[in-house]
This record gives sequence, structure tokens and C-alpha cells, in this order.
Amino acid sequence: NIKIEAFISNNSFSKHLPIEGEVVKRELISWEKDWYLIKLKEPLKIGWREQYFVLVKPKDGNEIFLETRTQIIFVRLVNNIDHLSKKKKKKTDFPFLDFALVSKDTISI
Repeated sequence: NIKIEAFISNNSFSKHLPIEGEVVKRELISWEKDWYLIKLKEPLKIGWREQYFVLVKPKDGNEIFLETRTQIIFVRLVNNIDHLSKKKKKKTDFPFLDFALVSKDTISI
């Protein structure tokens, strides 16, 4: 389980944060192997759509995901879940949303 929080507090994405989710799997997108599919616990309402999944990747390409307490990440929307089943996934299939901070969710259930 992870928690995504605002990196910059005065932009349009920050009003939707924090959000929590679960890492589903690692994805290869535009030949970049360090993208992670996140299933959100509650849908993220961006415009008129509800997002149930996002893709995240550490901003620093040399970092291992969740190796440090918090990391700056890229966040991309999964507007069309069918794009995840493509053999050659492209970043253009998943619109860039913003930068954010990610951390392990330590809340016990």
C-alpha cells in the first residue's frame, strides 16, 4: 500500500491529495521499465472522469521505487484501461498529470 501526496501544494492536482492505493504490477512503457500501476482505494475525480488507476515512476531514473521514505514521482492517468493490454505501451497513451510524493502506507488494517 502506498500514499501519494502533493509535491507542490498550490496546483490543481494537490486539491485531490492525499490519495492511497496499492501497487498492482510493474509496467514497461515506452521502453522504460520502472512504471508501476497503482489501483486507487477511492477514485480520483479529474474533470468529468473518475480515475481508478494511475501509473507512477520515480522522477530520478536511478532510484528504486519505494527504497527511500518518500520519493518524487511522475504521475500519469490511465484513461483507457485497454491501453494496458497493448504489447507496446507508449507514454502518449497515458496523459501526464503532475509530480507528486509517494511513501509506503504504514496504516495497519
